[in-house]
Amino acid sequence: MREDSANVPSPRPGCPPRDVLVLKNLLFSTKKKALAVFLNEFFPIKENDIVHPLCRGGYYDGQSRGFAYVHFETTAQAEEAFRALSGKRFNGQLLWLDYAWPEYEKSFESRVQYAQRRAVAEGR
Repeated sequence: MREDSANVPSPRPGCPPRDVLVLKNLLFSTKKKALAVFLNEFFPIKENDIVHPLCRGGYYDGQSRGFAYVHFETTAQAEEAFRALSGKRFNGQLLWLDYAWPEYEKSFESRVQYAQRRAVAEGR
């Protein structure tokens, strides 16, 4: 894995560290399990701690939307992960890291509940 620390985008100004990281610049072919295996090289993470939105409908149905949210138990763990992942590549793509905005955290529970209901309905 090559490091490109000089080209690493910094977090958005005004977005304080929190316990949810956003990993951006993922390939559209990225799978949640592969992402979990990659992240476990740097810190312990469970696949359930990753929210990886997929496209719905149309040509790109089921493909990655190019980003994922990773949940940590504490903000300190998220900050440590941010430092560990800065400049790292996943599937040849330089990861862009950021902290999730509070709006994401407010709606997270409803998104998870929706995803669980949908998975049950589809028999997954």
